[in-house]
Amino acid sequence: MNKRYFKLFWRSILLPTIGYLFLLGLVGLLVILYNLPTVFWGDVIRFSLPFFIVWLIGSGAIKYYRLRHLNISQLDKFTPTNMTEGKLVELLQDEQAKNIDTIRQLQATQHEQLDHLELFTHEIKNYLTSLNAAAENSPTVASTEVKKNIHQANYYLNLLLNDERLAINNHDYDFQWIDIANLINPEMSI
Repeated sequence: MNKRYFKLFWRSILLPTIGYLFLLGLVGLLVILYNLPTVFWGDVIRFSLPFFIVWLIGSGAIKYYRLRHLNISQLDKFTPTNMTEGKLVELLQDEQAKNIDTIRQLQATQHEQLDHLELFTHEIKNYLTSLNAAAENSPTVASTEVKKNIHQANYYLNLLLNDERLAINNHDYDFQWIDIANLINPEMSI
């Protein structure tokens, strides 16, 4: 992204600089055609160059200030005054659209994870509630019923934990495509 801004910055400076050099060339041509002393041309450069540099710096500072204080919410109302600002606004709008898409995808993923979380916790809670009800109804509970309910609750707890582990994007897993023939052929030839 910084390369784009750098390129747009140089484009905005390039056109006025080319115009300035063209005007200096015209003055030089007039100096040659009218047999004026070349000192005149040097004086034109010497006196106009500081004004040109101040003008470039001033216009660059104004452009920078305008773009720096541009909020994303103001992009629709913002009217670019030159090609550089237009390109920058276009880049900002593209980035904003990408960010909105990314946020929607993350929200959909988060919603899916919450749905899984609710489903698995509901199932775990069902088996724990049935154990609690069995313990309240009689002083002794059959071990087969306890084992069955604990096994089912443990199963859903493992599903929940595995789902959460896979949702975390860390570097525990490194999935790669491998050519199985390259792995098997040396072993088969032995």
